Amino acid sequence: MMNKSFAIIMPAYNAIRTIEKSIESVLSQSYKDWVLYIIEDCSSDSTFSLISKYKSHDNIKILKNEINLGAAGSRNKGIELCSEDIISFIDSDDVWHPDKLQLQFAEISKGNLFLITSYNYVGRESNLVQYDKDILTREDFLKKKFRVCFSSLCYAPIGKKVFFEDVGHEDFIYINEIFNIHDACNVIREPMVSYHVTEGSLSSNKIVAAKWHYKALDKIFKNKINVLYYFVFYVMNAIKFTRSVKKQ
Repeated sequence: MMNKSFAIIMPAYNAIRTIEKSIESVLSQSYKDWVLYIIEDCSSDSTFSLISKYKSHDNIKILKNEINLGAAGSRNKGIELCSEDIISFIDSDDVWHPDKLQLQFAEISKGNLFLITSYNYVGRESNLVQYDKDILTREDFLKKKFRVCFSSLCYAPIGKKVFFEDVGHEDFIYINEIFNIHDACNVIREPMVSYHVTEGSLSSNKIVAAKWHYKALDKIFKNKINVLYYFVFYVMNAIKFTRSVKKQ
């Protein structure tokens, strides 16, 4: 099968401490047919100055927002501009394994067009987060039976999806939208991403995260019974996930 090109979309905001490792992990990929779109979102630190050293790289496009758009808006800007065969994402504090794209391309060559991988959850310690099945269904995704690392995701677009910009957990809604294109998500069980948790961030605040998730479910379903049904699973599996990480 002929090579397919990956669009890699990276929003960047005040990422001076982490973004260089993220970019270098893309540059180190064994699969070379990709374009990295870095969308700099009006950082107040030296992020733009740091990433500017990559502007001469043929496979890296640096875009600077005129106003702060947030992660969702920045990703939408990258999606709008990209023209590659496959869309993928990496956050500016995450790191890819060198064979991440190569393994995903191998699966795409088999006709598996919606993919995620296992990952290392890196906080004070590193913990392996691994799904025990080869397929993640929409139902199991909605019930949060596996907590997807967004930096592990890629899909072959049959019509591009965009992010909602007015809610938290927009990545959760986005993945649900991809299920409208591809019925099931194939799972690569090897950990291909190191997902870094920033203590004290909004997304690490459990109360804030729960509120965001409830609003995300409300955006998906509208029906309050369905919202409450899946929110109960979210709470149960969040507790289970937290305990499993602490035990490792």
